[in-house]
Amino acid sequence: MAESYAMVSLVEQGWASQKEVTRAFGCSTRSVRRYQCRLDAGGLPALGRPRGYSSKRPRVSHARERLLGRLKVQGMANKEIARRLGVTPKAIQKLLKRKGWSDQEPEQFCLPITEPRGDPKLSAFSPPISGDTPEKPSVAGDPKLSALMSIEDEPAPFSLDTDPADRRMDRLLACLGLLDDAAPLFRSGGRVPHGGVLLALPALVDSGIFTIARKIYGNIGPAFYGLRTTFIALLFMALLRIKRAEALKEHSPDDFGRVLGLDRAPEVKTLRRKLSRLAALGRAADLGQALAQKRVADRGAAMGFLDVDGHVRV
Repeated sequence: MAESYAMVSLVEQGWASQKEVTRAFGCSTRSVRRYQCRLDAGGLPALGRPRGYSSKRPRVSHARERLLGRLKVQGMANKEIARRLGVTPKAIQKLLKRKGWSDQEPEQFCLPITEPRGDPKLSAFSPPISGDTPEKPSVAGDPKLSALMSIEDEPAPFSLDTDPADRRMDRLLACLGLLDDAAPLFRSGGRVPHGGVLLALPALVDSGIFTIARKIYGNIGPAFYGLRTTFIALLFMALLRIKRAEALKEHSPDDFGRVLGLDRAPEVKTLRRKLSRLAALGRAADLGQALAQKRVADRGAAMGFLDVDGHVRV
């Protein structure tokens, strides 16, 4: 408004002609005359105009609106329609809302599952007990032990993914709370960085660290990076001279993940969160004592002796 009033004032007061004003302000003589008519009709407020796009001017032509309708009927996404029409996805969303378009919700089909005929309280693998067969007395078991494994055995990991580089199915199961730890899946390749650390894996398993850790900590809840994966990552970091979790930023998550048998290694914040959860349990001393007892039981003859002489206080 101030710029328009300055152009009109210069012309009306005789300080410059319309052509000189147009050259100085970079506009046309038609614009100067239009500003003069607006000033005479409505004063200074008439010279100003609201910011933004004019509401009377359509953003999309009628031909493009018809094209928008055809593309939307075909099921195309708003982002792709905006790319074709040369506008933003938000403009497409506003135009559809103005036209009264509503996305139809997909119909949810039900699987034809019949009702179970047996007793839901009985196991599917237990044979039916007839009246002629005498019932065997049940043996009372330890409620802390699983029916499929003992506490000394590590549970067999499973995975629904077939591509070791794409573990989205296992991540989905972990997100739904159906997976305690991701199973290691290794992909073929050459020149894998830090691949030699896998040579120490048999010695780590023989040390009993994973069995003892599971016995003491149990699990850390449903997660893709569970208790076993966390301990393997920490042990491999120690063997690779990676002293802190923040130092993982200097290593490729994809390369370190290939060593762990995963699509990528855990991030720094994820590993820190796992460490905080384990530390909150306060069982580090129990873990060290259990490892020492197993080492003494396996290699008691190789243990050293501490001689205390008179120069050492009791």
